[in-house]
Amino acid sequence: AQMIVLVNAISIREGGSLVVLISLLEKLAARPGNLRWHVAVGDAVASEALARVPGIERSLHPWVSRSPLHVLFWYAVSLPRLARALNAGCLFSLTNYLPFRKLRIPTLLLVQNAGHFSGEFRRLTLQHEPGALARWIWAAKTRWVLRSIAQATMVTVQTAALKRAIIAQ
Repeated sequence: AQMIVLVNAISIREGGSLVVLISLLEKLAARPGNLRWHVAVGDAVASEALARVPGIERSLHPWVSRSPLHVLFWYAVSLPRLARALNAGCLFSLTNYLPFRKLRIPTLLLVQNAGHFSGEFRRLTLQHEPGALARWIWAAKTRWVLRSIAQATMVTVQTAALKRAIIAQ
């Protein structure tokens, strides 16, 4: 029997992150074994690009990017529902976030945004987006990232510096 790995790439758009995702999935799908790869994306261009990767199934969820509430609904309801519907054996989230409730399957989390672990980045972000609402949103996202890291079965990062910052926090 094949195990389905659900890849949460809901926020991947055109550009470098899509190129990296395609390269990663080409390598993973080409490996021998009993894994099936299902990628959830929110962008039609990303979905079309992924259609050219052999061995990858995908589902398109363009509604997620409509508003922050849609993003929250994706993580709270739709992503766990999709994992159950696919009978996924594992979730690999490329987005810094996991669903709010711990899933019953192993989870691998890629933390890409080093800004949540940098006082200077926080200062510059809030300087660019001043106000109480912006501060609250940034703090809420940081708490969500930290909660996702804590509940993930495994966490991966792209640099040793980010790994050290996460461990320190």
